[in-house]
Amino acid sequence: MTQYGITGGLGFLGRHLTAALLKQGGQVRIFDAELGEPPAPCEIVRGDIRDTAAVDLACRDVEVLFSLAALQPFSRAGRRITDVNANGTARLLDAASRHGVHKFVHLSSSVIYGIPRRLPLREDDPLRPIGVYGQSKVRAEQLCLEASSRGLDVTILRPRFIVGPGRLGVLQMLFECIRAQRPVPLIGSGHNRFQMVGVQDVVSACLAAAERGPSGGVFNIGADTLPTVRELLSALITHARSRSRLMGLPAAIAKAALRALDACGLSPLTSEHYLIADRDYIVDTAKAKRLLQWSPQEDTTQAMLAAYDWFLQHRHRA
Repeated sequence: MTQYGITGGLGFLGRHLTAALLKQGGQVRIFDAELGEPPAPCEIVRGDIRDTAAVDLACRDVEVLFSLAALQPFSRAGRRITDVNANGTARLLDAASRHGVHKFVHLSSSVIYGIPRRLPLREDDPLRPIGVYGQSKVRAEQLCLEASSRGLDVTILRPRFIVGPGRLGVLQMLFECIRAQRPVPLIGSGHNRFQMVGVQDVVSACLAAAERGPSGGVFNIGADTLPTVRELLSALITHARSRSRLMGLPAAIAKAALRALDACGLSPLTSEHYLIADRDYIVDTAKAKRLLQWSPQEDTTQAMLAAYDWFLQHRHRA
């Protein structure tokens, strides 16, 4: 029976990945600083990824390690984002090497491409991160590739914006707006195609990377369905039976206003959100389909609707 480890296992993606690993008969150890309860019969190690001793304990006897722990841009955690996402990854890689972990799957992010200059974005395109979160993810990838060159079997995944039951974060503002029947502001017209990916497709990519991912391999993960932002949100409003209306705002004016608010720490969005919100943002997933034998199955509109339904059921706790 394979011993799996998941850092950040109590988070949105971690819980879905845990369920899949348990379903296929694996033993799962979750490493997380959060206080939530893990799904039985998981083992849990409570600790911070910046704590060398805790990370060492989390990696002991693990055969396959999924590196999911990260602070997101909306956390506005400043320097702590680098401490967790980059320096924490360095500690994790070091412990994985010392304990003989057979496979290390690292979850990066497609935001490391920054504002796209051509589409679709491919794995060998230049990395131009916008903010500290993207910069921390670039550094974490560099550390992973360095560890791979020293003999640790590491595969890196770059998913697009992940949606599905349990996803909140920046979506919570959108969901609250629709639930309360308020107008939904858009940066720009909303006719751009902002690729997303369903959480179960990311889970299947993680499993494929663990089984077939080449060491040092980097893979984009995204959906094949590409509705426009306006189409997606219109479907969500209809599903919610809301009287909300989409309200397109001139992109330049909206971004200038958000930039000014951001400078004061008052913006509801970070630069990594608002600077690309009106852009087509699509990654090329041909490499993952070819080498990982992975293909997306979820419709992202349906995944977004499922995320909204989950929010309604859990909004008081969330």
